Amino acid sequence: MKNISKNISIILLAVVLAVSCTSAPAGDGAENAAAGPGFDGITGIEWRLVGVSSSAEIAAARFSRRELAEIGMENAYTLRFDEGRLGGTAAPNGYFAPYEEGAGKTLSVKAVAGTLMAGIREPESLKEREYFVYLENAGRWDLIRNQLHIYTRDGQGREAVLIFDAG
Repeated sequence: MKNISKNISIILLAVVLAVSCTSAPAGDGAENAAAGPGFDGITGIEWRLVGVSSSAEIAAARFSRRELAEIGMENAYTLRFDEGRLGGTAAPNGYFAPYEEGAGKTLSVKAVAGTLMAGIREPESLKEREYFVYLENAGRWDLIRNQLHIYTRDGQGREAVLIFDAG
């Protein structure tokens, strides 16, 4: 019986040592790996808006890339981040704005400026000015299943998410 107890103790000690040797020490960056790719993973890529999800029913299902293609605006609502400045094409104007990326995937976008082309048609699903308001109210970003999600608010303060695919 004494040998069995001794063997069990040795086995338990070996298990404890094995587990402690394979555990990552604090501060080695393991916590960052679980958080996903950093902001550098989304810069330099042209993103195309594919959806707007909102707590307001009216905005939840309004956006359609197919509608944009039907009215000749298949290249509308693009976004690109480069060294403190974002830009792209809205509907129909080109636009740009300074941005700041912060800890915890926070994102702050300053006032959006753009060209002043008059559009012959404007998409019903998302007006250009609404898109700019969403960008200016951005608060956080995430990369989920290769889609860029920008968490924001509409003009009435309701939460929304802009969803982009890599173009």
